[in-house]
Amino acid sequence: MATCPLAGEWSNEEIMRHILVVTFGLLSGIALLLTACASLSAPTPTPIPTATPSPTPTPIPTVTPTFAPPTVAVQDGDSIRGCLERNLTPELLISLSQDDTTFTGDVMRTCLATQIP
Repeated sequence: MATCPLAGEWSNEEIMRHILVVTFGLLSGIALLLTACASLSAPTPTPIPTATPSPTPTPIPTVTPTFAPPTVAVQDGDSIRGCLERNLTPELLISLSQDDTTFTGDVMRTCLATQIP
């Protein structure tokens, strides 16, 4: 038998039971503390980035310019030189740049026709 200053004498069985209860309590407390600390020190998961869809570019339609053949400008009483100078226009230069001499021929024929009936 052991003597406890507060409770008097205890049997060996009571002392063993008391030791088991205290040990169980201490181990339970330690387990709770470890669980709480483990959740605090766990790394926070990094969020997985989600793909952001990019807008599909809208195709811009290409406009093909159409070329309208110009007409020859003739005035009554024109000289050949005056008629040719009046018809020396951007349209004539465009047609020549496209290797089209049709308009140039039309200008020359029309200007000559005003002088030579």
